[in-house]
Amino acid sequence: MDKTQVKEIGTAAKAALEDLAAQFGLELEYSGGKYDEDTFTPRFVFKQSGAAEREFGRCAPAVGLEPDDYGRVVIINGASFRLTGVNLRARRFPILGTALASGKTYKLTESAVLQALGR
Repeated sequence: MDKTQVKEIGTAAKAALEDLAAQFGLELEYSGGKYDEDTFTPRFVFKQSGAAEREFGRCAPAVGLEPDDYGRVVIINGASFRLTGVNLRARRFPILGTALASGKTYKLTESAVLQALGR
């Protein structure tokens, strides 16, 4: 298998599994996979709807945030980010934010986010 074939298979499999996820009220995450010349092992995760928000609410107090801060928009260095996650194992950049301009997820420092929130 080559890279283009793996991408095509992954995209088709994601489209097929999204219907299944919706049928059971779940969200689907596709994060690539591993492949070699003979096999392709895709990585799919089915999650309960709202799982990311519940996880954020559980971890937020450890980094000085409130559960209600999930989805809030903060401006850091002129860029707007929507707060989407907390990684307690990351000491320097424990807060995850999605850039509104590009949709890309960035790791943010606790101090920068708290300052942007005025705390």
